[in-house]
Amino acid sequence: MAIKFLNILILVSLGAFASSSFAAVDPIQLENMRKYHSTVSAQHAEETEKDVKRDQLLSEHMKTLQENMQKFNAEKPSPNLSAQELAQWYADHLKAMNEMMEQMIADHQAILDMQCAEKSSYLDIFK
Repeated sequence: MAIKFLNILILVSLGAFASSSFAAVDPIQLENMRKYHSTVSAQHAEETEKDVKRDQLLSEHMKTLQENMQKFNAEKPSPNLSAQELAQWYADHLKAMNEMMEQMIADHQAILDMQCAEKSSYLDIFK
């Protein structure tokens, strides 16, 4: 019984000694962790700055679009127009609306491309 207890005591002390030798912090690992955290914090600051600028540009863009849509909605053909002039007015109005819609789609695609580029640049850190 005492021999079993002694063997267990020896095994436990050897295990504690072996694990304590691995518990020391590696200075290279600490330096790498410090560099990683400083890089991540710098990247977060840069992303925040980009987000603020993008939000500001998007807000201005949306305000301009809203103003243009209000102008288009406020336009009415003159009651004095002939049938041909009225048809031409509607054709011109529709053309202008389509051009504005194409611009909105292009802007939306540019915003999506910008967001995808930001995500891919964020993932480049892990390569």
